[in-house]
Amino acid sequence: MPSEYEKLRAVMNQKYQIVCDAMLLTGLRPVEFERMEKSWYRAPRRCLELPIGACLKEKCTYKERTVLLSLPGCDAVDAYLNSDFEKPGKVSMRDTLKRYAITSGIGDDGITGKCFRKTLDSWLVACYESRYPSIAASMGHDIETILTHYLGIAFPMAETELMKTKYLVEWGMRL
Repeated sequence: MPSEYEKLRAVMNQKYQIVCDAMLLTGLRPVEFERMEKSWYRAPRRCLELPIGACLKEKCTYKERTVLLSLPGCDAVDAYLNSDFEKPGKVSMRDTLKRYAITSGIGDDGITGKCFRKTLDSWLVACYESRYPSIAASMGHDIETILTHYLGIAFPMAETELMKTKYLVEWGMRL
């Protein structure tokens, strides 16, 4: 939930805040995030254009795709791409996130490098019921994945409002 992410973020150092914001608000797979290049970012269109080969997953639904961003997502991508930070390794990331989660008081259950992608997916589905095809395409899924894994997750109204007003502002809207 957004309130839990804010608690987690509050105990992070600046590097992890920038990395985690970008991971959360792009929804990229960890391997895609590691390979992200400045040339993928299309600021005027508020998106990332992932080329063929960006996803190494064998069963990728889309070999290349456009990842739609929110306004905060654009800010997060800008901050990450303009920093000197490299994404931590898989084990280091997991261990550090778990430590931060325990320190923040949210607990470390479900905390992994993949949790950000799954979180964005569930937030988008909760906030944009009429946009499942766009969500699926942006995340690199088929509609069935959206329906079987992310539909029906219950969020309190206040959390959904925070998703819409702080994290998903103008998600997928073109200039």
